[in-house]
Amino acid sequence: MPGPGEVYAAVLDRPLDEVLRWRDAGMQRIAAAGLPYLSMHSNPVDPTEHAWLAERIPQAEIVVWPVRHHFPHLADPKAFAGLLAEFAEKTVELHPVSLPAL
Repeated sequence: MPGPGEVYAAVLDRPLDEVLRWRDAGMQRIAAAGLPYLSMHSNPVDPTEHAWLAERIPQAEIVVWPVRHHFPHLADPKAFAGLLAEFAEKTVELHPVSLPAL
């Protein structure tokens, strides 16, 4: 598995048009598979940006988490865990999976 530096380099060292094609292809695969998608933002999302995401991943859920840093799980761990648990519950309801017996 590549380390973080390799992942960043794979994105930052490529031409922008190539990165955008890569992003768009990934978003198409997520949408086509119907995978759940949670997009967290620190501020209310501009309607144009919301429409852009909804057009590409219709099942995307946007959540505004009003923290001003990249560590929302540290701002309120209990609330963050609750948010993820709720998202996971909805995901399982929409996409049930069978687990092998132990």
